[in-house]
Amino acid sequence: MSETTSRSIGDNSKTFTYADLLRVGPGTITGKYLRRFWHPVFAAADIAQGHVKPLRILGEDLTLYRSESGTPHIVGGRCPHRGVQLSLGFVDGDDIRCAYHGWKFDAAGKCVQQPAEPRPFCDQVKIKSYPTQEYLGLIFGYFGEGAPPPLPRLADYEDDKTYACEVSGDIWPVSYFDLLENATDMAHTAFLHWHFGYQAPNNIEWRENECGMAGTFEGTGKDPVFNRSFFDMPTAVEFATRRPGHPGFFARGYRVPRDDNSAVRFNLTAFPRVAAEARDKPATGGTGDEEKAAHPVTDIAAGLLSGREDMRSLKERSGGMNYMYLTNIQDCTVLSSLGPPAQRDFAEFLGGTDLSVALMRRLWLREITAFAEGRPLKSWQRPDFMWQDVTAVHRAEAR
Repeated sequence: MSETTSRSIGDNSKTFTYADLLRVGPGTITGKYLRRFWHPVFAAADIAQGHVKPLRILGEDLTLYRSESGTPHIVGGRCPHRGVQLSLGFVDGDDIRCAYHGWKFDAAGKCVQQPAEPRPFCDQVKIKSYPTQEYLGLIFGYFGEGAPPPLPRLADYEDDKTYACEVSGDIWPVSYFDLLENATDMAHTAFLHWHFGYQAPNNIEWRENECGMAGTFEGTGKDPVFNRSFFDMPTAVEFATRRPGHPGFFARGYRVPRDDNSAVRFNLTAFPRVAAEARDKPATGGTGDEEKAAHPVTDIAAGLLSGREDMRSLKERSGGMNYMYLTNIQDCTVLSSLGPPAQRDFAEFLGGTDLSVALMRRLWLREITAFAEGRPLKSWQRPDFMWQDVTAVHRAEAR
């Protein structure tokens, strides 16, 4: 996104706080700022040609459909005729038809047919529509005003000769901002994620960079190439990891707000193709597929919070779980315990290991304040290649 001066959008004398960062709906300062960026909204493999799915993004209910030609489109959430949920409808060529009375809308949101209307007024009826693109197994939408900026490219993940990319996604009942802070919090891994066997990290450093923030640390692994993490504005994190006996990978995690109280988590993971047979599951460990299918992460987290189970019993039975499944249970549980943003009335005491949390909040507050006052915003630019040294390690190991 190029540097630009935005128009004033309200009371430019307002002092924004951390609480403002947690509110993303239409009309909020953070919601308006977020709408300036492309966001992933769905895993491409999860919607087939001719099918329709409901979406909730940035506090709005929308409709995603894939045309019969295979192109994805995002339009408004309800038919303007009687307000029926449009995701109940049917794809008709490149258009979508409401299931209730058959009104049909094209990808631009224009009503193009109204069966049983003796005097059609199609040209007076229109629903919202949003620019949509498919890239690297994800469907992206742009929800701001005017023409969208170019969709950011991720050259590291496009190297399909070296890497096989996998996409996963789920919904958690937590704020997107809590997920971003958690992803950059190096200190919690040694305590919450006991299965990794890491020591508390030393020499944690975070600094602002051209894409958001860059962090380095010691103590979670022997290979310094993998002891780094990045936060990419506005809602992405990137990291690389490896464990003894496994080749490792690098990944980009998107934490997209559905509304104030929930977020969609998408993970785009690049696994070395030469080591595809050597790995069992992402981050390895036991597979635990049966338990994962029977007990979603959010269900186990709810059980821990309600006291049906405690962390000690989870730890005692976690030996055969997939590493990432267990990690997600642990993270989802502690983040869910924070509760909805509107109900948070507790104080925080940030410490020396909370450098990333403090820096991320300052960075965000600086940008939304500038946005509200119509001042120039920083042009966030991810490098075309973020992980050259990691790919060099993988290629050397493949020889």
